[in-house]
Amino acid sequence: ALPILQDDRAFICQIGAGAAGFGENRTELRVYKAPEPPVIKPNTAAILASNETLEEIAVCISRNGYPSPNITWYKGRTPLQASSDKISITTTLTRESSGQDRK
Repeated sequence: ALPILQDDRAFICQIGAGAAGFGENRTELRVYKAPEPPVIKPNTAAILASNETLEEIAVCISRNGYPSPNITWYKGRTPLQASSDKISITTTLTRESSGQDRK
């Protein structure tokens, strides 16, 4: 059977040899799942260039990836970096009822 996300854990094998004792070894199984394609929800309200406060431009949602994916915003071909006065990038992680993460 194919592994599922709930299989992501340690597995231990123990062998008993009677009076000679026993042995054990463990391994970690890591299960990875590619996220669904991202969904971008733009802010539909007007954003004024003269406004001094930072306005939300859009929200990017990535669902059902494990481990949770990294999201990078770009302007043209240049990745955006958070700066205290011009760019704010906020990440929120939500655990879905499926047990998978949504960012």
